[in-house]
Amino acid sequence: MTAYNILLISSEFPPGPGGIGRHAYSLTEALVDAGHTVCVLTESDNASPAEFAWFAQAYQNRFQIVRTPRKGLLTYLLRLKNTWRIITSFKPDIVIVSGKFSLWLGALIKLLRGRNIRVWAFLHGSELRLPRWLEQTATTLSMRRLDRLIAVSSFTNQLLPPDLQDRTEILPNGLLLSTMPADNGQSITPFDWPGWPKLLTVGSVSPRKGQHRVIKAMPYLRRIWPDIRYHIVGLPHHQDTLVALAEDLGVSDSVIFHGRMKSDEMLCRAYCSADAFVMLSENQPDGDVEGFGIAILEANYFGLTAIGATGCGIEDAIRPGYNGFLVDGNDPAAIAHALEQVLSQKEILANNACKFATEHDWNILVSRMLANNV
Repeated sequence: MTAYNILLISSEFPPGPGGIGRHAYSLTEALVDAGHTVCVLTESDNASPAEFAWFAQAYQNRFQIVRTPRKGLLTYLLRLKNTWRIITSFKPDIVIVSGKFSLWLGALIKLLRGRNIRVWAFLHGSELRLPRWLEQTATTLSMRRLDRLIAVSSFTNQLLPPDLQDRTEILPNGLLLSTMPADNGQSITPFDWPGWPKLLTVGSVSPRKGQHRVIKAMPYLRRIWPDIRYHIVGLPHHQDTLVALAEDLGVSDSVIFHGRMKSDEMLCRAYCSADAFVMLSENQPDGDVEGFGIAILEANYFGLTAIGATGCGIEDAIRPGYNGFLVDGNDPAAIAHALEQVLSQKEILANNACKFATEHDWNILVSRMLANNV
């Protein structure tokens, strides 16, 4: 197998949170495991300098990482400068872009260096429904210049113009199983969280992630399960709004915010502490959508069955009746019915969920990706 120099340009990357960043990190690790040399160009936000320093030291022997600081409009010039510096010194055979501005960079690379470099794009969803006409047009024109388009779900592919849908492949999100606990978390000590059943959502507290839909369903759910608790893990961007919503509905004592978990170990403990994973993502008017819902795979790995919303990329992450259930996110009765099924079939569904997650190993996905179009 030919070994390649691969430049990955991503809008997010650990140690900061975010699904696109986790996707990019897992892709990078799997490419390195497959024998390729990878350089990552990304942002330097959503984490502390100490976290960035630790991450750089921990992975310095695995891959190179260059971070661009955010400095207003100067940020874009810095991204361009770093991109060209890396292309000149690293000489990539393939550039993989992930995120809106990364797509634009990919088109520019193809325009100026296209004879020597193949440019591929991963499409997640939100970058395909931009509210401003100019941004949307720039994104569509950029995608038409690239050598390869890879959507993370059928839902994401359907957001594309028809001519681009026809040439876009679908490669679902996955898990880097080599970094997960070997026993599906059975040896992990759960948190002593209150409530039964315990519902969990992992993701930035935002309208897209749909935590507000779960809170709106809580009065109905409490009539069935008086001790139910909803545990929310993630950056608290819109937490004040949800706190007010819970107070208005009289369910404040049933909703618990944990903030962002400080380590992967703590995140694993969170997954192992719940009875059901709930992700009622909602498409936003500004184009912010859920392209897949990688947290569902993570929850599944720990035997946690998922309840997800229809009408978004989560439909690709849940096989109804197998590793979870799909519901109308605005229908409390449907949510309650799904939760009843989760609780009554807990062992069977947990085994199915673990199998479903294992089928999405990134090493398998990368092999499939490189077997085509290389």
